[in-house]
Amino acid sequence: MVDGHRLRVGETTSCGCLQREQSRRNLLANPATRKRMGDYHLLAKKWHPTTTELRSSNQSGITGVSFDKRRQKWIAHLYYKGRYVLNESFEDKADAIAARQAAERKYLA
Repeated sequence: MVDGHRLRVGETTSCGCLQREQSRRNLLANPATRKRMGDYHLLAKKWHPTTTELRSSNQSGITGVSFDKRRQKWIAHLYYKGRYVLNESFEDKADAIAARQAAERKYLA
């Protein structure tokens, strides 16, 4: 976030949005980054997962579902268009998986 005065006097030319947009374009244009993200591709100006590749650190077996050792709960999360649309904790792993799958159908379909 940039002070409005700096924008008006020309000390800076952007509030930070331009840098964020450029970073996103650069990341998504990088094949290595896309591969780590699950090999996403651009379709109709939306990003959709094309594979179900898991990170090597994934211990739940499901993308977007993890176990919080401190709270002893399963966490389901989905980050979409710059914000968390799902970030909930569950006692049961199956409930967390179901919540993640429902969010994927709603936001990524």
